[in-house]
Amino acid sequence: MLKMKCYGLTAFLSLVLAFQVAAQQPITPVTSPLQTMPQPDLAPLPESVSHPDITQSADPSYILKPNDYVQIVVFQEDDLTTSTRISPQGNVTLPLIGTVKVGGSTVANSVALIRKMLMDGYIRDPQVAIHIIEFAKRRFSVLGEVQKPGSFEMPQQEQVTLLDAIALAGGYTPVGNATAVGVRRNVNGKDEIFTLNAKEMAEDPAHQPYYLQPGDVVTVIPASQSFFSVLGQVQKPGSIQIPPQTQVTILDAIAQAGGYTDLGDPTCVSVRRTLNGVETIDTINAKQMAQEPAHKPYYILPGDVVTVIPASRLYFSVLGQVQKPGSFEVPPQTQVTILDAIAQAGGYTNIADPGRVNVRRTINGKESIFIVNAKKMAINSSQQFFVQPGDVITVAESLF
Repeated sequence: MLKMKCYGLTAFLSLVLAFQVAAQQPITPVTSPLQTMPQPDLAPLPESVSHPDITQSADPSYILKPNDYVQIVVFQEDDLTTSTRISPQGNVTLPLIGTVKVGGSTVANSVALIRKMLMDGYIRDPQVAIHIIEFAKRRFSVLGEVQKPGSFEMPQQEQVTLLDAIALAGGYTPVGNATAVGVRRNVNGKDEIFTLNAKEMAEDPAHQPYYLQPGDVVTVIPASQSFFSVLGQVQKPGSIQIPPQTQVTILDAIAQAGGYTDLGDPTCVSVRRTLNGVETIDTINAKQMAQEPAHKPYYILPGDVVTVIPASRLYFSVLGQVQKPGSFEVPPQTQVTILDAIAQAGGYTNIADPGRVNVRRTINGKESIFIVNAKKMAINSSQQFFVQPGDVITVAESLF
């Protein structure tokens, strides 16, 4: 009995001792098979995934317009990415390839054209995108016999009727002719003139409205048959009365309108005339008439609309080793770089030296010659040489 008690006490003390030893050992956590599996190295996401829209153009079917502000992105070629406003002629100027006509083309077609030009000796497989930063403002003009003639903006996503346009211009003057309102519109690159009876539209609620388009020019002529109008690049555009029993020549008409502005082109004055319901447009060289006293005069008739357009005969020449040497026009209010000029001349020949382009320019009656490294400018777009009217550009032949 005593032995049994001693054995029980000994077992109890051994158990207590075991717990004390276990308490002093660090506890190792149990790990699951999933936690012990090696984890793969995660590769960084490709840039095309982290920036999914960088090569995605705007709506491919959108037709680019003059004055749209666009960003043209060449993926992974930061030096070639350009933000620019499309010129009134529909052009953009890009590094390496110069002037590109995009106005009037869809985004998709413009992207394809730029890619093709870049692939032609510059980049193997360029990825190009066009983003619209700011859409061109849609504007129209109302001239002639209205209270507030001028240019007006079309609200986005809204249509403007002919009657809306006349109302925005303050309505007719006392002599405004509502029965024969002219609308000049560019259709497929050509100006067309439509004559509309706005009075009939206003009086008949069921009459089909006439919607204006961006760029339209609305002209309200005088109702009185004793008036004519002179518009465009003259000092005092407006309507002028023909004195009774008096003949007025086109030179008289321009003189009564204050003469030409600095931009007026006397060699190309148009006269819109309606006789027996048929409208015609005559183009007159008023400069020649003024210089030759014996020249047959051109007489103005009541209701005529005389328009003086801006002069645009500003040219430069490109000669030497280019595909299409000749003279080219400098568009009004547009800067032309030497790269633009060479592009308009068809680009270089196979033996051209882009590093030696001569520009002959007359400054204050004296001729100066500039030697331009066009090759360097094509690589670094921050350095450009701008062409001036009268410049003669000659691309030299390569010496090697």
